[in-house]
Order: sequence, then C-alpha cells, then structure tokens
Amino acid sequence: MNGLSVENFMSQSAEREADRLLMLDELARQRQQHATTVAPKTGAQRPLSKREAEVLTLLSRGCTSSEVAGMLRIQSVTVNDHIKSIYRKLGVNNRAGAVVLASKIGLGP
Repeated sequence: MNGLSVENFMSQSAEREADRLLMLDELARQRQQHATTVAPKTGAQRPLSKREAEVLTLLSRGCTSSEVAGMLRIQSVTVNDHIKSIYRKLGVNNRAGAVVLASKIGLGP
C-alpha cells in the first residue's frame, strides 16, 4: 500500500468537504450582504433592495412595467410598488428622474 489508510483518506476527504462548505457559506454571506447594501451614490437615505435595483435597471433600459413584470415573473402591481419605493428612496417623482439617477449609480443599460 502507499501508506494512506482508508480512515485517513476519509478523514482528509471530510476535511476538504468541510472547507469547501465553509467557503461556499462565506461566499453566500458576502453575496447576501452586497445584495442588501446596493445603495445609490446620490445621498439617498435608504439603499435600494436587490429587487428594486433589478426593476430600476430594466426601467432604465426602456422596459414598461408590464415587461418588467414578465421578465421578473412578478405581478404588475408589485412592479408598481417597487417603482414607488424607488422614487421615494431616490427622492424623485417620475421614471425619467429615476432613470437619470440609475445611470449615475451604474444601473443603466
């Protein structure tokens, strides 16, 4: 034999798997943290949620509310709720203002 017992092999394999799972957990935590802290650089009081950022990106590409709803597989009413929240958080009153700010924070087309 090459000096590696089945027990040692299994132990090393389990350690590698544990390390891999820890690394995946850390990556997931970092992704979640980034997703919840997508904030415009415009001085807005509260950061946009991940979904709000997605909606704003699609709006900045010229999509209608119905198109956004279809692409994100959500109801049009929900899209409109996200839009209202985006307006409030960015301090704008219309889609054009939101799209201008989207380009400033890097969410444009």
